[in-house]
Amino acid sequence: MAKEYQKLLDEHLEIEAKKYEERKENVKRKQKNQQFEYSELDLIDSKSVNEFVEKFNKISREIGDTEPVLYKMVELLVRHPSSWPRIRFIFSIIKKLLSQNPMPSTLIVVEPDIDNNNNMISRASMQQEPQVTIPQLLRFFPNFFNINFPSLWMGAICFLLIIMREHERDFVQVKLELVVALVKVVKGIFKMCNTLPKILSEVQFECVDKSHQFIDALLVGRGCSGVGVVSFYQIIVELPNIYGEPVNGRFKYVHWSMEQIIDELCKRRKKLSQLMIPPGNRSHEYVHLASLPNNTPFASEYQQLIKDEQTTDLASHFRDMFFQHAPIEEVKLMVKLMKSSRIGLQQIRAAIRKRVLDVLKYTQRRCDFRAIKDYSAQPSEMLIPENLDYWELILEVADQLYSLVAADYLKYEDLLTDFVNLVHSNNSIEPRRRPIIAKDNTLIWLLLQLWRILFIFSFDFITHIENVSKEISKDLQSDERLFLMFISLYNENQIKSRDAFYLRDLSLPCGLILQHESLKNKNNLKYRHPSLAPAFYYSPLCHELLRTFPKAYKEQVTNHDLFRDLPLQKIIELATVSQAQKIVVANTLYVYLVPDMSVNISKLGFQHAKFLKGGNFGYKLLEYLNVCQKHRLAQIIYKMMLGDSLIFKDTSQQINCVSPYVLDVVYKVLYGAPWSLELMMLEIFQKLKKVDISHKIKIETISSGSNNVGGSSNSGGANSEQQQQQASSENLMYWQHTILELFNFRLLRFLKFLPRAPDFFDYIKYSLSHLEHRQMYRGVEMFAIHAMMIQINVKFIRSIADPNRDKPIWFAESEMLARIMILTISRLIKFRGFSDISPELVQNVLDILCSKPLAWSENTLKYFPDSIKLYLANQTIEKTLEPKDVINKIYELFKTDNTSQKLLKGVALEKSEEELLAQQYSQVENQPILLCIIWTICVVKKQVSSTLMEPLRKLLLHFPPSRMSTYTIDMVDFVVDQEYDTTGIEVPYRLLGDLIWTYQIVAFEHVIFALIRGNRDHDHKAKVAFGFLDYLLFKSEGFQSRVDYFISLNFNPRYWTEDDYHDKLMKYLEKYPEFFEFEAFAMDGYENVKKILDPPVPTQMPIYYSFVIARTLPILDIVIGRLIEYGEKEMLIKLLEKYGCLYKYHQTPLSFIRDLFQYYHSDTLRDPIISKKLLHLLDFGEYDIAPELLQYASDEQNKGEIFDEKYFHRVFQKLADYMSPKKCGPKPNSKLPEKHYREVSNPTVQALYIACIEIMATPVAPENILTMALDIVLGRDRRHTAVAPIVIHAIALIFSFLPADMFLLGTFNEIINVVKSDAHLLEFSVPCNLSRKSFRDHPPGQTTSSSNLPPSTTSTAFPPLFSALSLDDVLRPTGLHTDPSSTLSQLQSSPSLLLQQQQSIRTIMFPYIFNDYISNLHNYTTNVPNSFLTFIHSLLHYSNTEMLELLLSNLMLKPEDGIRTDTQILYLCALLGPVLYRMDKAPITLKEFLLNILHLLHHVTSSNMRVEDITTGQSTLALEQIYDFLHHVKPLIASDHQVMLRIQNIVRLMKPSIQNRLCGFMWIPDNRR
Repeated sequence: MAKEYQKLLDEHLEIEAKKYEERKENVKRKQKNQQFEYSELDLIDSKSVNEFVEKFNKISREIGDTEPVLYKMVELLVRHPSSWPRIRFIFSIIKKLLSQNPMPSTLIVVEPDIDNNNNMISRASMQQEPQVTIPQLLRFFPNFFNINFPSLWMGAICFLLIIMREHERDFVQVKLELVVALVKVVKGIFKMCNTLPKILSEVQFECVDKSHQFIDALLVGRGCSGVGVVSFYQIIVELPNIYGEPVNGRFKYVHWSMEQIIDELCKRRKKLSQLMIPPGNRSHEYVHLASLPNNTPFASEYQQLIKDEQTTDLASHFRDMFFQHAPIEEVKLMVKLMKSSRIGLQQIRAAIRKRVLDVLKYTQRRCDFRAIKDYSAQPSEMLIPENLDYWELILEVADQLYSLVAADYLKYEDLLTDFVNLVHSNNSIEPRRRPIIAKDNTLIWLLLQLWRILFIFSFDFITHIENVSKEISKDLQSDERLFLMFISLYNENQIKSRDAFYLRDLSLPCGLILQHESLKNKNNLKYRHPSLAPAFYYSPLCHELLRTFPKAYKEQVTNHDLFRDLPLQKIIELATVSQAQKIVVANTLYVYLVPDMSVNISKLGFQHAKFLKGGNFGYKLLEYLNVCQKHRLAQIIYKMMLGDSLIFKDTSQQINCVSPYVLDVVYKVLYGAPWSLELMMLEIFQKLKKVDISHKIKIETISSGSNNVGGSSNSGGANSEQQQQQASSENLMYWQHTILELFNFRLLRFLKFLPRAPDFFDYIKYSLSHLEHRQMYRGVEMFAIHAMMIQINVKFIRSIADPNRDKPIWFAESEMLARIMILTISRLIKFRGFSDISPELVQNVLDILCSKPLAWSENTLKYFPDSIKLYLANQTIEKTLEPKDVINKIYELFKTDNTSQKLLKGVALEKSEEELLAQQYSQVENQPILLCIIWTICVVKKQVSSTLMEPLRKLLLHFPPSRMSTYTIDMVDFVVDQEYDTTGIEVPYRLLGDLIWTYQIVAFEHVIFALIRGNRDHDHKAKVAFGFLDYLLFKSEGFQSRVDYFISLNFNPRYWTEDDYHDKLMKYLEKYPEFFEFEAFAMDGYENVKKILDPPVPTQMPIYYSFVIARTLPILDIVIGRLIEYGEKEMLIKLLEKYGCLYKYHQTPLSFIRDLFQYYHSDTLRDPIISKKLLHLLDFGEYDIAPELLQYASDEQNKGEIFDEKYFHRVFQKLADYMSPKKCGPKPNSKLPEKHYREVSNPTVQALYIACIEIMATPVAPENILTMALDIVLGRDRRHTAVAPIVIHAIALIFSFLPADMFLLGTFNEIINVVKSDAHLLEFSVPCNLSRKSFRDHPPGQTTSSSNLPPSTTSTAFPPLFSALSLDDVLRPTGLHTDPSSTLSQLQSSPSLLLQQQQSIRTIMFPYIFNDYISNLHNYTTNVPNSFLTFIHSLLHYSNTEMLELLLSNLMLKPEDGIRTDTQILYLCALLGPVLYRMDKAPITLKEFLLNILHLLHHVTSSNMRVEDITTGQSTLALEQIYDFLHHVKPLIASDHQVMLRIQNIVRLMKPSIQNRLCGFMWIPDNRR
């Protein structure tokens, strides 16, 4: 039927065409002055049109759809596109069809007009007729735009303009469906115009002109009574689909006919991008803003910023990771996240090139290679410069290069090519440029590290690869292309210079020796490569070193002092040999460490903990060794000592322990080469998890075996298998204990910043519950405490909340660990917020930590985050027995139970009685009271009887090690809850000390924690507990004497520099032995047994680093915090004075002090006496602390007058220097420890921690610090000049790590004041006009380009949008001038202006408010709003989402708050734009903020601005950017129907001109009509 309709219509059109041609012949026109006849479309309303409309409706009803009939009708247009009568007639029919249905329900929703009965049309009757809708029709229009058929093009555009004029209201209240269709029409016009020739014909010119009119009508309603349907933003986002990606902010291939409008759209996009991209270069941080879903339209602007080095890209991010000593795991994770691994590897290559360049520039600045020394003969000694501080950077880069090449992230040839391009100007990439840096032998030394890449670890085995070595050998045996490039890096003058360093400068001859076998034609090598002659001059020295090495070292390895205390000269000689040989040096050192013969056997504490005592050597030797040799040494140690089997074991001598000197080498080489040994650490963690699971399996096996009835136990084979399993289990115990000793006391700094740090509990979770070995459990428990205390990321909370965990309760056995975990969670949330973790998840975690709710004192809860504080305070705490009830129960036992009476009297028990007691106390529910019974017996006797210890030990051995800390807490609570008079308190003090030190029944660290665990309010019980604490710490000799003796042994706080640590530790343990199986009463030291123990002590583990002082240090951290909470200043000062010296041996003192000041920023810490004492916990020789702060801490009379604005400026500048990769983390003092041994190897993070302390430890009030910091950022005083952006970012970074209530909230208040009162923001923005000059002003047949286009101005009073203006430009068209005396009156009296306010000279500052800060800095146009915008976005970047929500909540200002200009509203948009990508975590705040923006926009445009007729296109720059911004963020809220309805209600209140520009917000979703 549709085809029949098409046939009838076609026949009729032929008749109409003939009539049209006849009329045309009767009209006489002059050829020269003829105008295009199709410039307007005159639609007809004839009888024929009506007949075809009726036929259309009839056929559509019959087939139930209009689409087939409409398709056939349109097909006639495409078939004869040049027939104007056909075009005219078909469009007349379509217009008639649309007129039947001005309000199609599928298109438009219009409220009924109750005043006009004619409009009260039944919607049901409208739905009966098949309808032709505008979106349905618009799908065909892109096919009409063909320059070969101008009639159809012109007719289609004219028709669209007609229906826009006649259906004005329908186009205002549009649906998204119509907008999408219109955008496609515009895309079709742009695409067709891009196919036009450079010189247009008259016909083509008219088509383009009419298309311009249509686009103007769509965008701003020009010529259509102000009806705008499509926003500028909707066209902007489609431009890349038409013209491809822009280059330098512009599209390359745009036809000149559309160049003006496209350029204007590009300018709008650039202005919008300034609202979305932070106005400052955070070169040290990385967020790929262009890759975020909301920022894809601004990719070109982002790329331009990258090109101008005003923001970061992947390469700069990798470079920063290399600079900040990030673990290689993070690098690998970044590579995996790359969409294309090839792109990721390219970025790594560019980053490592920049990193090497930064380091070389830094070293060349610090070395003098120009001053040439005259050596008359070959030097016999190794030349070493006076200052080698820079070499630690070279070592770090070498380790990074080695691991990247080994992981196949870098190719040796690519790296070599990049190095050559750095030092040569005649390279293939940039042949005309000068060399970037001078030749440096460091490049040869770095490459030499890669010539042997050996034994790369894998999970289950060790593979041997030598890809680089094979590549080099192949090159040397062929064309020597790579070799030529390699030797071209050599600087012959460097070895003769004042700062010559033979380890570096002899690397080329060493390389020749290393690859000697691969060299071809060795005899004429000097003739083939004349540039090698200077290097050959020093070859004899290298050969001499190689010749003497075997005799001097290799044959003398049995001498245990051979490598001990070597001078630097000898160390450099050995390091030089290591780079000229393959693995000889590493093998020699291993044999030296672990001799083959059991000549010297030593013990590690216990009598059975034996090891082969080999030699020892200092860390400096490991530092300078070739990376390959370090790798080889670590691999041998792991395979022979720490692998799956302990093959070092000597059964004849019962050698069962790893040498402590070997462990020292392990941690030293890990600190020195963390990247290349990453796989070794990965394998250790994997095995640690397997060992942990084995404890669970063992318990399950025992449980299942106890329930198994029957079976033979007499089989010899079964016994043999059982013995093997026992030996294997014992082997695993030794391995786990050894690794945890390393982790707890030597590698904690290394572990803290690993990406796997949040998951540490996955490696010990079963050991925490099921491990039966008491000594080992203490190590596991200590690792759990350390693992919690070193956490810095809230990801740790998510790891604990793992829904797939096996354990329903994490610490069902240990209240101590549960409490420390809650303290850790509170600290993390208080410092960094919830991040992407919901408060509900945190509450769930709190529920699974302990088997019962834990009570907390008000003093402790006061410092918890509000959410955790509220949750814990509302828990229902289980009632426990009152102390009197427990006492009565115990005395009842003494009266009724004969066994208890014997214990009280000290009478020996019968075997049956012992068995009865063992059976009773082997049940967990009976165990908590036993220590209370023992305490009562001791109090009654006023002493701890030694006769009680043997039966007590037998009972205590039934107690699981995991519950001992909880039972200790129960006992301490029982002790504290007793009533004591002042004269009798000394006895309980002494008894508790005896239980701890003399008999070692309870652990000192457990008792200390029990006394201060945070459950007692500030009452009598708390005072009693503090009394016991005071006794144990300051009056009892137990702990004090141990500390004094420990200090007297002169342990070096820099443990890596000490070679005799273990000798000192054994000496300490000889005087103060420590036991773990309650056997202290039967022992006299480790050697002498006073009484045979029954049952005997199980296998005892070696003591490598652990002893009571080291285990107590983390508990002392908690003690200090608790004393601050309770305001116990006197005891706190006493503690800091007495035991502050121990914090030099604390593994993370800097982090502890920083956390302490941030967590407890209270009156107690503001006390100068306490703050100075806390500062003295730091070893000032290890940190780059401001001299003013050191002076303040060292002088008790100093009140802090030196902490002025200059001081804080220096603090901020110092952090900024440490944040810059180009400055390589400067080392101002040679006495500072090596970078990789510092507490924080990341120079930026360590500098940040120090800066926080340098601020919070001062007596200056926070509000004064904030004022001084903002004065520096904003340059508000004449004393201040604009600072570099990295200083602003440094201040923001510090502020994000300071107490939020004192610094961030104050900053937010300041930004609100700026919005309200800044003079530049209180001025309206520059007026503009959206109308462009008519396209007809360009004569046809002329080629027009962007260079000779006429100015885009009109006869109106305003210049075009986004032009560079001065105030004279703004005022000249109206006849006004910039004379200050006349401007105000003339502006206020001129009716042609948009603004009623004064336009002062400050209006010129408007573009710079939202400009990039660096551009403003270079152009001397910095201003307070822009500087604050840069600072606040940097601050928000480092802060958590809660702070972002808080800021936006505070910025929801009202008109009465002083918001009266469009510039202020745009500034609020600029505050939101760059953080939009984070608002998915706070959608409610985002929606409310946008609603507030619209309210303010309504108020400002209604009350403070007088907007003229909307058909003129008058606006302001700020308003246009606000419109684009609102359209950009609309998709983020469009799914919320209630919010969209609220927005629509606000928009309806606005003036018609504003409604017109926000028409995209006016459609209502179908399901919410």
